[in-house]
Amino acid sequence: MKRIMTIVIAAAMMLIGTNASAQFSASVGYTNSQTKFRVAGFNVAKPSMNGVYAGLTYNIPVADAGIGTVGVAPGLYFAYLMKPETNLYVVKGNISESYLDVPVDFNFTMPVADGIKFILFAGPTFSVGTTSNINVTTVANKDISDSIIGSKNDLYDGLISQYFDYQRFDVLLGGGIGLDFEDMIRVTIGYDAGMLNRGGNTINIRRNQLHIGLAYLF
Repeated sequence: MKRIMTIVIAAAMMLIGTNASAQFSASVGYTNSQTKFRVAGFNVAKPSMNGVYAGLTYNIPVADAGIGTVGVAPGLYFAYLMKPETNLYVVKGNISESYLDVPVDFNFTMPVADGIKFILFAGPTFSVGTTSNINVTTVANKDISDSIIGSKNDLYDGLISQYFDYQRFDVLLGGGIGLDFEDMIRVTIGYDAGMLNRGGNTINIRRNQLHIGLAYLF
């Protein structure tokens, strides 16, 4: 996974250096992330977290399609999400997560009115979980000591991580639509579905996300 991300970022940097008509954009927005924890085919937890994201995209036109333009847009985004009093299979508590995402969207842009362009985009997002913590309020597994109540636990490396074998890396696949106004402001909405199981042998963990953004085009 690290090798794939390195190749994607290196390819993006090469394109940035060779395409004079490419365009930077800076984005902020709302995101909702739902992670499903399944054991033996049954959902045992399904926390839905709300949060914000911010980042940069570099849109590179690659072909003229007659009525519009085809491009590719690598990006780099940081997202922070949280959910109070969440059931997380073996414990309950207030959970927060953060992610570093590298989307590589292929897009089609066409004018629909004076000063307005419609955008259709789709592609993979390579995602790395940077933090995942839960402030435990209730213990739901008799093998876990009540002494962790009131403490912050790291789901990747903490005391309860053995119950999840939670993996940081993920690849999501999705798409969305957007509108450009006067080549200055962009509004987008999109959805991504996680392709990888981020859990261990006994638990299946997959994350999907909705994102609604506002971008300024440079």
